[in-house]
Amino acid sequence: FTVEIEEAWCANGYIPTKLGDGEYGVKNGQYVAKVGGVKFETLAEAVAAAEDGETVTLLISATGAGVVIDKSITIDLNGKTYTFTEGVGSTGTESNGFQILEGNAVVLKNGTLNVAAESADKFYILVQNYANLTVEDMTLDGTNLDKWSKTDGDSYVLSNNSGTVNISGKTNIIANNDGDKAFAFDVCKYGSYAEPVVTVDETANINGKIEAVARIGNTYYATLAKAVESAKGGETVELLADATGAGAVIDKSITIDFGGYTYTVNSAVGSSGTETLGLQILAGNTVTLKNGTLTANGELNAQGKVTKVLVQNYANLTVENMKLIGNENTLYALSNNSGNVNIIGGSVIDGKNGVAFDVCKYGSYAEPVVTVEETVTIVGKIEAVAKIGNGYYATLTKAVEAAKNGET
Repeated sequence: FTVEIEEAWCANGYIPTKLGDGEYGVKNGQYVAKVGGVKFETLAEAVAAAEDGETVTLLISATGAGVVIDKSITIDLNGKTYTFTEGVGSTGTESNGFQILEGNAVVLKNGTLNVAAESADKFYILVQNYANLTVEDMTLDGTNLDKWSKTDGDSYVLSNNSGTVNISGKTNIIANNDGDKAFAFDVCKYGSYAEPVVTVDETANINGKIEAVARIGNTYYATLAKAVESAKGGETVELLADATGAGAVIDKSITIDFGGYTYTVNSAVGSSGTETLGLQILAGNTVTLKNGTLTANGELNAQGKVTKVLVQNYANLTVENMKLIGNENTLYALSNNSGNVNIIGGSVIDGKNGVAFDVCKYGSYAEPVVTVEETVTIVGKIEAVAKIGNGYYATLTKAVEAAKNGET
């Protein structure tokens, strides 16, 4: 033919094609996806042709290669399934279905992504993400992520190394069942990329393990410091695993529930020039630390300093069923310069070679008072001027003022 053939003229299973030299014909084939009114034979071609802000729509359930996404687009699977047969990724790690690169805003919606059974040993991650990503009404099926099934079973359906991620609607994420390292999704800071944060709607279904350090409600974080920074007054930050990371400055009324896990500070925080603290809890707040262990290692922070005080406190503080464990560098496990402090339950305050806790009025701050339940174990020195029973005071004046008739 010397004129371009319209798709409507083609028999089922045929599509128009250019033959060259101004001639046109038809060929066996089918359109898999479209961008606007333009149709493509593969999803990869459609993504390559799409511009920022456009939508790639899947037209049929299809099988094909993985895709690297380096633009801000929506992929609407349109109720269909896309099955990966060949992986993509950085050199040497071409084991991803989608690789979504940093600096973009991407939406995946309305369909299913999975891996062909015959390609299972090629795939480690279904969706590798570094972008701001919305996953809406999707099924992400990681059943065939079997690249490492014969070793440790390591796999990730949705791996998040950067970006703000929202898993919404009736999304269903299904992890491989190869073992303890088969994850539905992770929240893992990588290199110099901005730290990821993942929020999961209550309507979504997560079938498998989640790898994250902390969470607030349904939002998951890669570090405890980021979770504390993000928390609002009255909220609870939950530690989800044993973790090592930077200290945190707390200037809000929150609870940190360590969930039976241990957090090891490897980079101290604090006011300028005094960045030697694990947690710095500022005045005017009410804070609870409970149900776990806080310690530090001997690593230096950016200022070349080690952690010398595990918890520096100026707030109203409750320490409940916590172990504050110092090391050879620690001068104080818990230093109290203001606030009403209650150490309760099965808490252990261990200063190692230093002070377990002090009660020390500082500057114009309100004078601290520390009360220790009899169930608590104190290992190390206590620095205080006076006490009444299990209550410790920074000045004799405050102790006398607080004493009731008949007390000593």
